[in-house]
Amino acid sequence: MHTTALCWTARLTGLLSIIVLVVFLLMEGFYPSELAGVEWLLFFFFPAGVAVGLVIGWLRPAPGGGVAIGSLLVFYVLHPMHGMSFPDGWSAPKRMPMADRDSRQRVEHV
Repeated sequence: MHTTALCWTARLTGLLSIIVLVVFLLMEGFYPSELAGVEWLLFFFFPAGVAVGLVIGWLRPAPGGGVAIGSLLVFYVLHPMHGMSFPDGWSAPKRMPMADRDSRQRVEHV
């Protein structure tokens, strides 16, 4: 029973993630003709590879999760290797409040 609830929670959050990625592409404007070769390579891993992994995860959770996580890892390795700055924002690993003591103190004092 608990496994079924966990599987459906994962499926629904994966679907929500795919919807958010599609909305970002539609709202920001996706112009394939403006992407360079390296950008196509990065796009292949994120968001496309992550979305494919989440879809595979509906029927085969372990391989789907592996594809999604592997795509993210490859994206985060390739991105700075091509002279691009590390992806930034609240979700970037280096920006998480628990990542360093200074940011944790800033959060506590707010």
